[in-house]
Amino acid sequence: MSEPGRVRFRFEKLGRACFISHLDLQRTLARSFVRAEIPLWYTEGFNPHPYISLLRPLSVGYESVCELGETVLTVKIDAEALRAAVNRCAPEGLRLTELYEGGRPARELCWSEYEIVVTADTVASGFAKKFENLFNNPVFLEKKSKRGAAETDISTMVKSAAARERGGGILLRVTVRDAADGGLNPAYVVRAAANAGLFEPVAARYRRVAMLGGELAAFR
Repeated sequence: MSEPGRVRFRFEKLGRACFISHLDLQRTLARSFVRAEIPLWYTEGFNPHPYISLLRPLSVGYESVCELGETVLTVKIDAEALRAAVNRCAPEGLRLTELYEGGRPARELCWSEYEIVVTADTVASGFAKKFENLFNNPVFLEKKSKRGAAETDISTMVKSAAARERGGGILLRVTVRDAADGGLNPAYVVRAAANAGLFEPVAARYRRVAMLGGELAAFR
């Protein structure tokens, strides 16, 4: 049972839903809660709207099984009933998987773990071991930020990297920096591996599979 007040929810963003942008996702979730007749707190001002906040933006085209959001309930409601009601009203690919009270401060979220499925024309011999060791030394790439583009050593923003062949393709599993003061898009990891001659990527599919605190424990 969820008491009135702030609650955190975990949800999936899969399939066609991965093409919903961050701001549109907030609006889509808000509409799903409203259609499910969930009693939410509304913002104040000239244009009040249901309060929905998402902890970390996800790049358009990326899937996720672990997105986190927050809202504020105005009455007591059964958590499982809320989850089921919202899922009936949410579009295909969006599904609440968990709802709970409390949670750690968003500033303590430091890392995200991704699975990346790469289709490649060519793959270097022993690429898996080479990939695992790639970020043990400085790796400089031109990285874009709000302050513009600059040559950046991305190795300091890669906590772990593993690779193996899967079904004729390559499966990468990487943990990258994802903090409030900045992070690393995992596409840079694929680019670094390509620059190092480990493979020639044709396409890549990205899925966030975990959000982690500074100690690499699951963030809640």
